Amino acid sequence: MTDFEEIRQAALKAALSNNDIAAMEKAASVNKLFAESQKLEVEAQNVRRVAQAEGRRYWASIVVPFLSVVIVALSLGFQVLQFKETNQAQRNATEDTQWRQAVTAATAEKVGITSMTGGTLLKGFLDSPRYQQQSRELCILLLAQTVNLDAFENIFREIAHKTSWSNVEDVIRLNRILKRHYTELSSEEQEFKAAEEAQQKQALSQQQRAGQPAPPTSILQRRLSSRDPGIGKTIVDQELQIVGVSLADLLRTSRQPDFKLDLSDTALWDFDMSKANLSGAIMKNVMLYNLSLRGAVITEAVLVNVNFALVDLSDIEEFKGSKWESTAWWMATKIGPKLLAYLEESFPFSDGKSYANPETDATKERYKERVADLQKLAIAK
Repeated sequence: MTDFEEIRQAALKAALSNNDIAAMEKAASVNKLFAESQKLEVEAQNVRRVAQAEGRRYWASIVVPFLSVVIVALSLGFQVLQFKETNQAQRNATEDTQWRQAVTAATAEKVGITSMTGGTLLKGFLDSPRYQQQSRELCILLLAQTVNLDAFENIFREIAHKTSWSNVEDVIRLNRILKRHYTELSSEEQEFKAAEEAQQKQALSQQQRAGQPAPPTSILQRRLSSRDPGIGKTIVDQELQIVGVSLADLLRTSRQPDFKLDLSDTALWDFDMSKANLSGAIMKNVMLYNLSLRGAVITEAVLVNVNFALVDLSDIEEFKGSKWESTAWWMATKIGPKLLAYLEESFPFSDGKSYANPETDATKERYKERVADLQKLAIAK
């Protein structure tokens, strides 16, 4: 009970108990005031309810359209996302089909993996996030086995364009495989020539015994009509040059100091490798021929059993810490004076040691002769 209600009850009680007109009038006034206060309170409550209702209507007019926009946006976003996922799934399915077709075309040849069509199809996946690595590996395999020079150039051009220090190992591996093929074909060519000469002598002997002149022969005609390994050897030789030029371009660029450059068992010949950065490189059993290494950096490089023939080593100033083991460096055509002095002092010819030599077994006499020639060339420069 409120204070006002207690006052009203007290006034009514006094008026009823005393039968006093003044007390009754006072009680009536108090009741009137109480009634008015009740009325005002009811009106205030009504005003508050109206204000609350108006507030709700005001916020509803703002929130409802906003929520509608949000719901529509979410609905559209979900539909777009669903469309993208469906579209991506369709593209992936199409790409999967094309990939299978490319692999089939590249491996369906009867004689090795030599398909120009398959290689062309595989090239299209070198930028694919899903098949990039697989396509590159298959392209390298394709290149290692093709005897079609046009196909090789067509495929390798794209491989070289996408080769960096992060994936150069597979190009180096390709060089090693081609070098092995070249060596095998060289041996087969020697056997082929020996057999060819024997057959020719036998035919000549038979003609002479019969009293008839030996028939004229064309070397080119005989080679084209037979399985002459010399033809394949020529193609592999050109393929090695193509790969070597690509490696030389990359070797002129900077690389991470901790990158391990291993060129062992490779063949590098017939191109310009000047100013290549071979610092810290490991080069074991490497065949170098008709090559320019002018101005190259070979600091801390390790050269073991490296074959030097017609190799230009002039203008090399950075060679500190390089090691030249079982390497007939004196077979190079030119050597800069500083590097020549370093090699004479640190890695001279040693009797009893085996050297990689493109001509004959290394001898002390040949060493002295070649060093004298190299000194003259260094002084003349």
